[in-house]
Amino acid sequence: MNKRIKVAHILWAGGIGGAEEYVTSFSRFINTDKFDTHICFLSEKGVIFEEAKKIENVTADFIGMKSGYDLVGMIKFACYLIRGGFDIVHSHNANLVSTVAFFFCRGSKIIFTEHVGSGAKEIFERRKTFYKIFSSLFEVVITVSDFVKLKLKENMHLESDKMVVISNGVRIEKYANVNQPPADLHHHTAHRHRTAHRRTQRVSNGVCDASHRHRRHRDCPR
Repeated sequence: MNKRIKVAHILWAGGIGGAEEYVTSFSRFINTDKFDTHICFLSEKGVIFEEAKKIENVTADFIGMKSGYDLVGMIKFACYLIRGGFDIVHSHNANLVSTVAFFFCRGSKIIFTEHVGSGAKEIFERRKTFYKIFSSLFEVVITVSDFVKLKLKENMHLESDKMVVISNGVRIEKYANVNQPPADLHHHTAHRHRTAHRRTQRVSNGVCDASHRHRRHRDCPR
């Protein structure tokens, strides 16, 4: 039997969040004959951590960093990476201090996923230091949209061939049995949609009327 590829996914905490839900969801569908999957939570346990512990053939690990500036915790994390001997370290965390530990796992391919969406301008601004220090470590940077990839290229000066776009997926069966909202909420939502449509229509009509008046004024002889 061939040796399985050992992969560590790195999350900052185990509470409910988009990246946390994403990692635990796709980890359920990994080919366990080829991959030995670990999910490492750096700072806190939580609902997602408890969920990860229940996933078959996935190992949930915990470091226990006290804060984003915990140097002792970073050293503990570096020791975890060295002892683990991971073939791939896939980080979903942009904490500066903990990412320093990647300098110690020279035998691993390091992947970083940028989970920040296109509207988070302040976070993108803070990411500049992160990418300036660590981008050379990353084998690949995954983005969740073409727009985010473009922003990383423009603002962080990452090369296009170093980035790949993988859209976030949804584990449909998790939400298949969610109860339908009550009828009065359906009515309220439909009313809001009709109101929004009427407002949009009024704006569109206003733009058209203004454009028509402008053309008439422009065509009037002077």
